[in-house]
Amino acid sequence: MFQSVAGFFKRHRTAFVVSAGVVGGIYWVGQYAKKKIVEMQTSMAKERMLQENLRRRFEQNQHDCTFTVMSLLPALCEPILDTMNVERLVQALKEYRKPGASTPSPALSTEPEGLACTPSAGSTRSQSPASHDGGPAADFIHPTKSKVELWEDIKLTSFTRLLTSLYCLNLLTVFVYLQLNLIGRFIYTESLATISQGRNTAASAEPNSTKPPTPAAMSASTETSGARRLPFAIEQSYLTFSWWFLHVGWQACHERVAAAVAEVLNGVSLKQKLTHLELMDLIDQVRTKVEKSDQGQTVLGKRFLSSLLPATDQDLRRTLTEGGANPSALSHPQFQQLLNETRDLLESTDFELVCTRCLDRSFVLLNDTLHQFYPELPLATATAQSRTFAAAQDQIIELSESAGQGSVDLVEEFANFQVDEPRLALATLIPRVTREVHQLLNGFPNQYLDAITKVSELQAFSAIIYTTLDPY
Repeated sequence: MFQSVAGFFKRHRTAFVVSAGVVGGIYWVGQYAKKKIVEMQTSMAKERMLQENLRRRFEQNQHDCTFTVMSLLPALCEPILDTMNVERLVQALKEYRKPGASTPSPALSTEPEGLACTPSAGSTRSQSPASHDGGPAADFIHPTKSKVELWEDIKLTSFTRLLTSLYCLNLLTVFVYLQLNLIGRFIYTESLATISQGRNTAASAEPNSTKPPTPAAMSASTETSGARRLPFAIEQSYLTFSWWFLHVGWQACHERVAAAVAEVLNGVSLKQKLTHLELMDLIDQVRTKVEKSDQGQTVLGKRFLSSLLPATDQDLRRTLTEGGANPSALSHPQFQQLLNETRDLLESTDFELVCTRCLDRSFVLLNDTLHQFYPELPLATATAQSRTFAAAQDQIIELSESAGQGSVDLVEEFANFQVDEPRLALATLIPRVTREVHQLLNGFPNQYLDAITKVSELQAFSAIIYTTLDPY
């Protein structure tokens, strides 16, 4: 029996060898494929982890940017409200009416026809003849300006304060996002270095070894992490640049807006009744003068660069000193590189585009807010006007088909038909404009800040800064 079995294997020796080779090859290929699949799954899991880590850190950084802007707004609000103190001008106007006033009502109809005279060049600033020390109204000195001049100051200062606050909020928000995303990039790079160092340490260790990492390895990891992270003193010094805009730079923005407001609104009487579209057209004219050159090109970034970042070494040292930082940071290479990169970003077309889009969104929100102050047409009136307009359109068609040359004027009369829109006197809008500043700078929740932070271009700009590997 054993001889027959041995003979069988001997006769089919080649077949057994081939079969064993095939089975072994299949097993090896299977193990190789399994190994590659595991490696691919591990790589994909690591990639997902890195992406999730990046997304989570980036979102947290954006929340930090928003909270930082909110914490800085009180420092911006105080000088704006103090410099353009509309309430002080209103109180001065009330004091003007006290001696021998026949009617206590501040109605605009009692004002003279020459209400829209041109004020002095500095009337858009806080030039109240009375000084307010927080006491009662009786502490005001009797104003030396006429009522006409006070009304003009109130008109120009109200709109100047509103638009200055709007521009300052946008510039501060974009600048803070730029700063914190530059800082956040270092923190994210450090986390990547830590993960990479941990992998290298694990890969170099023996598979079954339970020994802790050697002090040399731990020291190398710490040095690698520290080399990538921005020193804390440099980080704090860099963040003090917001002091410059909050205490100095915003004034240049105010002066430019004040000049544009005076140029546009000087010829508009306080008694003039405006539709909502006419009011927004005036605001758009101011915006054009602030943001565009005489040739119609957008120069927003160039005009406000010096407002956001000190231009001279003397101003840089002043900013660091007043902001509580050490001026010696100016000589640090990383600080200089941060400063240069910030200046390059502020001069870029991307920054200009982001600011423009943020301002677009802010002015749309302002448009919607001011529109709420206008009364709505009664339903019956609106329906009647709609029917009249439809009938006018039918008559235009009939006249166009059958009328002769002599009926051209009649056709044009129907063609120029417009639905009457609500109108408000400019003086009636001033209290609303004045109150809107407090919502813009002190409101919580701040709908303007929420709208700005949701602008897609700002998010994209932040993502580009955050994910660009630093060259330092």
